[in-house]
Amino acid sequence: MQTSDSSGNEETRKLPESGKPGDAKGDSGAEKTTKMAAPAAAGETPWDRSRGRRIGVRVLLVLGTILAVLSMFSVWARDQVLDNATWNRTSAELLANSQIQTALGTYLVDQLYENVDVPAEIEKVLPTNFKPLAPVAAAGARDLIDKAAIAALGQPVIQGLLSDATNVAHSELVTVLNGGGNVISTQNGTITLDLGATLQRISARVGLPASVSQKLPPDTAVVNIVQSKELEKLQNLAKALKAVAIISTILAILFFVIAVWIAAGRRGRVLMEVGGGLIIAGLAVTIIRNSAGDQIVNSLVTDPSIKPAATSAWTITSSLLGDLAVQSIVLGVIFAIAGFLGSRTKAAIAIRERLAPMFNERPEIAFIVAGILLLLFLLWGPIPATRTWWAILIFIALTALGTWGLWKQSSHEFPDAQFEGDGFKTKLSGAGAAIAGAGRSVKEKAAGAASDVKARASADKTVREEDKKMDKLERLVALRDGGALTQDEFEAEKKKLLDED
Repeated sequence: MQTSDSSGNEETRKLPESGKPGDAKGDSGAEKTTKMAAPAAAGETPWDRSRGRRIGVRVLLVLGTILAVLSMFSVWARDQVLDNATWNRTSAELLANSQIQTALGTYLVDQLYENVDVPAEIEKVLPTNFKPLAPVAAAGARDLIDKAAIAALGQPVIQGLLSDATNVAHSELVTVLNGGGNVISTQNGTITLDLGATLQRISARVGLPASVSQKLPPDTAVVNIVQSKELEKLQNLAKALKAVAIISTILAILFFVIAVWIAAGRRGRVLMEVGGGLIIAGLAVTIIRNSAGDQIVNSLVTDPSIKPAATSAWTITSSLLGDLAVQSIVLGVIFAIAGFLGSRTKAAIAIRERLAPMFNERPEIAFIVAGILLLLFLLWGPIPATRTWWAILIFIALTALGTWGLWKQSSHEFPDAQFEGDGFKTKLSGAGAAIAGAGRSVKEKAAGAASDVKARASADKTVREEDKKMDKLERLVALRDGGALTQDEFEAEKKKLLDED
């Protein structure tokens, strides 16, 4: 049986807020409201409650990854293919490549033999008796001329001529793609690479008669790069690439940031997925670069002997694209690690629990360690961004923000975490006292050792002085016994000797 007191208490607990004991309907509604509100208070996040939010995050991640791929290709086209300063450095690498030198040397010698009757010119300089041998000499000299031409392409003078020719052609191309120029336009111009001066210099270097280079037609070794009918299309493509390079980069970053921002309750997980998207984008660019290179080489080059040179040329001219792909992968790994540390996985929670005592007692140590890791990363420089000042500032800001976020999250989850014993400060004080005590002990031992050394030195000095006195006394005795000193003289000298300190 229940007592009246207990019944009264039970009835009191069932009363609604209105205080009317008969308001059963209001009481039932309050109970239902409490039951419905309970699950929401049990740790639900906006991520868990909103299916649309989860779908939106996935869409943003996919779009960000696609735009990251597009951004890398457009930035490569803008900053390497269509930038004169970068192209000048790229052309120097191209001309220094041995396979390209071999292919170019063979092409120039072919142009020489196609445009000038080399046997006839050689026959003119041969003695009369050897003139019938001119065709044989010209044919036999072909291999020697090929080798000499390839060797000449490695010399600074020839490379300077080639570099000037390629840079002029590239500058004209960029000028036209940016809207035309005084000499070339989309109506009546053709962009060419003029290697005539290089061919004349090589002809002189290999020892051919001066008449050979003098008879070269003006259009010898002139390579058509772009025909006028193609220029308008390339102009439109260049404009599109410049716009896409800026827009795609901004949108990719914006989509990733929004995806992380709206993923309340799962931001660590979404940041890991952002890192995964960057890794996928970098791998996709690497695969596309390799497959596109093979297709371009196979479509433009039919001679198997020239394909190695064409492959090398593609590798060099797309080097920035490869760097951007590596950069995307490295940044993806960094973001994935950062997202993992802030995620709700058991391993991440265990790591934050381990770090909580440091964050609670000495948070500055975490920032110092993060700064050291960032400095090592910048010194390593695995990506181009580590060599630009604005990117370094971004890395510093992201490192500080990430460390601050981990500090706040860890301190919120484990506010009472401390190092074992009396805490980190006490341990640090004890360690300092131990170090100071060890220092004093070492100092005392050193002082004692120094005193011992001085005492031994003093004792040794005393012994040496006593030995000297004994030697002098023995000499006085010998002089007295030999008759050199009288007894009185001996006693006087002995007294002086014994009185010495």
